Amino acid sequence: MLLSSICKGLAANSWLAFMDRLLVLGDGSADEKECIKEKMLKLIDVCSDALDSSKSGKKILYGAPGFEESKRNPEDIYDDALAIYLITYDYAKSRGEAGDIEKCGFAWKVAGSALCKLHAF
Repeated sequence: MLLSSICKGLAANSWLAFMDRLLVLGDGSADEKECIKEKMLKLIDVCSDALDSSKSGKKILYGAPGFEESKRNPEDIYDDALAIYLITYDYAKSRGEAGDIEKCGFAWKVAGSALCKLHAF
Protein backbone atom coordinates (compact mmCIF):
# COMPACT_ATOMS: atom_id res chain seq x y z
CA MET A 1 0.00 0.00 0.00
CA LEU A 2 2.81 2.43 0.89
CA LEU A 3 4.68 1.63 -2.33
CA SER A 4 1.47 2.20 -4.26
CA SER A 5 1.01 5.63 -2.64
CA ILE A 6 4.62 6.60 -3.29
CA CYS A 7 4.35 5.52 -6.92
CA LYS A 8 1.15 7.52 -7.40
CA GLY A 9 2.73 10.60 -5.82
CA LEU A 10 5.85 10.39 -7.94
CA ALA A 11 3.80 9.75 -11.05
CA ALA A 12 1.56 12.73 -10.35
CA ASN A 13 4.53 15.05 -9.78
CA SER A 14 6.30 13.82 -12.90
CA TRP A 15 3.11 14.02 -14.93
CA LEU A 16 2.55 17.64 -13.89
CA ALA A 17 6.15 18.59 -14.65
CA PHE A 18 5.97 17.00 -18.10
CA MET A 19 2.56 18.52 -18.82
CA ASP A 20 3.73 21.99 -17.77
CA ARG A 21 6.71 21.70 -20.09
CA LEU A 22 4.54 20.40 -22.92
CA LEU A 23 2.11 23.31 -22.58
CA VAL A 24 4.77 26.03 -22.66
CA LEU A 25 6.63 24.73 -25.71
CA GLY A 26 5.99 26.63 -28.91
CA ASP A 27 5.26 25.33 -32.39
CA GLY A 28 8.97 25.27 -33.21
CA SER A 29 9.60 22.56 -30.62
CA ALA A 30 7.95 19.56 -32.27
CA ASP A 31 10.87 17.23 -31.52
CA GLU A 32 10.94 18.13 -27.84
CA LYS A 33 7.15 17.81 -27.62
CA GLU A 34 7.35 14.32 -29.09
CA CYS A 35 10.11 13.38 -26.65
CA ILE A 36 8.02 14.59 -23.70
CA LYS A 37 4.97 12.69 -24.92
CA GLU A 38 7.04 9.51 -25.16
CA LYS A 39 8.35 10.04 -21.61
CA MET A 40 4.79 10.56 -20.36
CA LEU A 41 3.65 7.33 -22.01
CA LYS A 42 6.58 5.44 -20.49
CA LEU A 43 5.63 6.91 -17.12
CA ILE A 44 2.08 5.63 -17.59
CA ASP A 45 3.38 2.16 -18.50
CA VAL A 46 5.77 1.98 -15.55
CA CYS A 47 3.16 3.12 -13.06
CA SER A 48 0.50 0.86 -14.53
CA ASP A 49 2.80 -2.11 -14.22
CA ALA A 50 3.76 -1.14 -10.68
CA LEU A 51 0.15 -0.74 -9.62
CA ASP A 52 -1.19 -3.71 -11.59
CA SER A 53 -3.38 -1.64 -13.89
CA SER A 54 -5.37 -4.63 -15.09
CA LYS A 55 -6.96 -4.89 -11.64
CA SER A 56 -6.92 -1.34 -10.34
CA GLY A 57 -6.48 1.07 -13.25
CA LYS A 58 -9.87 2.75 -12.84
CA LYS A 59 -9.38 2.99 -9.10
CA ILE A 60 -6.13 4.90 -9.76
CA LEU A 61 -7.91 7.47 -11.98
CA TYR A 62 -11.17 7.80 -10.03
CA GLY A 63 -9.94 7.15 -6.50
CA ALA A 64 -12.79 4.60 -6.32
CA PRO A 65 -13.77 1.34 -8.03
CA GLY A 66 -15.63 3.30 -10.72
CA PHE A 67 -16.57 6.76 -11.95
CA GLU A 68 -19.97 6.83 -10.24
CA GLU A 69 -18.50 6.00 -6.80
CA SER A 70 -15.75 8.63 -6.98
CA LYS A 71 -15.67 11.51 -4.52
CA ARG A 72 -13.42 13.51 -6.88
CA ASN A 73 -14.71 16.55 -8.75
CA PRO A 74 -16.09 15.18 -12.07
CA GLU A 75 -14.43 18.03 -13.99
CA ASP A 76 -11.02 16.96 -12.64
CA ILE A 77 -11.70 13.38 -13.67
CA TYR A 78 -12.75 14.52 -17.16
CA ASP A 79 -9.56 16.60 -17.47
CA ASP A 80 -7.39 13.63 -16.46
CA ALA A 81 -9.25 11.23 -18.74
CA LEU A 82 -9.02 13.57 -21.70
CA ALA A 83 -5.29 14.17 -21.13
CA ILE A 84 -4.64 10.43 -21.03
CA TYR A 85 -6.73 9.88 -24.15
CA LEU A 86 -5.09 12.69 -26.15
CA ILE A 87 -1.56 11.65 -25.31
CA THR A 88 -2.15 7.97 -26.07
CA TYR A 89 -3.98 8.85 -29.29
CA ASP A 90 -1.17 11.19 -30.43
CA TYR A 91 1.38 8.53 -29.59
CA ALA A 92 -0.51 5.86 -31.52
CA LYS A 93 -0.94 8.21 -34.48
CA SER A 94 2.77 9.04 -34.52
CA ARG A 95 3.69 5.41 -35.12
CA GLY A 96 3.50 5.63 -38.92
CA GLU A 97 0.79 5.45 -41.53
CA ALA A 98 -1.02 2.50 -39.96
CA GLY A 99 -0.41 3.82 -36.45
CA ASP A 100 -0.26 1.71 -33.33
CA ILE A 101 -3.97 1.62 -32.53
CA GLU A 102 -3.72 -0.90 -29.69
CA LYS A 103 -2.01 1.80 -27.61
CA CYS A 104 -5.36 3.64 -27.45
CA GLY A 105 -6.77 0.74 -25.48
CA PHE A 106 -4.92 1.94 -22.39
CA ALA A 107 -6.99 5.13 -22.20
CA TRP A 108 -10.24 3.18 -22.50
CA LYS A 109 -9.18 0.62 -19.87
CA VAL A 110 -8.21 3.28 -17.35
CA ALA A 111 -10.69 6.07 -18.13
CA GLY A 112 -13.44 4.51 -20.25
CA SER A 113 -16.36 5.49 -18.00
CA ALA A 114 -15.25 9.12 -17.77
CA LEU A 115 -14.56 9.32 -21.50
CA CYS A 116 -18.04 7.96 -22.31
CA LYS A 117 -19.72 10.40 -19.93
CA LEU A 118 -17.66 13.27 -21.35
CA HIS A 119 -18.64 12.29 -24.89
CA ALA A 120 -22.32 12.20 -23.86
CA PHE A 121 -22.19 15.90 -22.90
